Amino acid sequence: MWKEKYKELMFSNDASKIDTVEGGKLKLEKLPVLYKYSGIDKYSLANLSNDTAWFRNAAGFNDPYDSALSIGNRAFYEFQHKDVLVNELSKIFQTNTEEISKIISEFPIEEGVEKLLEEHSPIGQSVDEFKGKFKKFIKETDELLERHSTNISGSYQECVYASCFSEDPLSMLMWSHYADNHKGMVLEYDFLNLDSSFHEETLWALHPVLYTKELVNLNNYLEHQDKIDVPILAAISKLDKWVYEKEWRMLFLSKSEEQGKIIKLIKPKSVILGARIEQMHKIMISLDAKKKGIPVKQIKLDSTKYQLSIVDFNEFD
Repeated sequence: MWKEKYKELMFSNDASKIDTVEGGKLKLEKLPVLYKYSGIDKYSLANLSNDTAWFRNAAGFNDPYDSALSIGNRAFYEFQHKDVLVNELSKIFQTNTEEISKIISEFPIEEGVEKLLEEHSPIGQSVDEFKGKFKKFIKETDELLERHSTNISGSYQECVYASCFSEDPLSMLMWSHYADNHKGMVLEYDFLNLDSSFHEETLWALHPVLYTKELVNLNNYLEHQDKIDVPILAAISKLDKWVYEKEWRMLFLSKSEEQGKIIKLIKPKSVILGARIEQMHKIMISLDAKKKGIPVKQIKLDSTKYQLSIVDFNEFD
């Protein structure tokens, strides 16, 4: 699948496989005409008039997993802090660190401690007392890891600004969810039909969304953060249940604390009105589009089956 190849070329955790030039070429080969869904309000109307787009900070998205990442589970945390844990258990059981390390390496921490208790007794405390302290340690470790993971993930989300597009202008779910239940509009963009030297940053910022079951694990990229933008990878990685959106994202990174930014884009190729758009909005948009030389179309609901089609604006009222 070409998206997996793109991910490898642009965001591989193996530095020898990274080739952003080839990744960029692959993206341009596969880049389709894209569509931006929106409701009708003063902001979307201004975007149409001014050839701009709203880039929202990822921390404000409805999906709390959007642009989030992972720092691994407790097993990884324990591995990182293995020496400290081994030394502490060695003191409690007065057993050499080699034996402790061997048991801890062979089993999950809870099972490893049970194995220790089968052969050794904690010094200066009862088994029940030790188990109580150990249970508290596990609980506190889990809570610490969760807080740490949330803080790290949140800091990455806060630096990402995104504007979202789809390959599909006829998605019933998208019209319902993102275009005010068919009362909004879709702007059509042909990003290949532009001066690539002038809009190089625009093309570079555009990425296909990768649908997956796993969050991006920051630990896999710690050694390569100077070569790849991990926040961008997190921002284009979404749960595979969202695959119907056929999404592409335009992204940039900023340490600004603003909820969003208005960024200059390109003139839309066309405007597609929702099937239930209000008459006043229909008139306003068609007049504005006519001044800009942008064709206006509209969604039509099929009367016999669950299907949408795009028709010329004047074909029906």
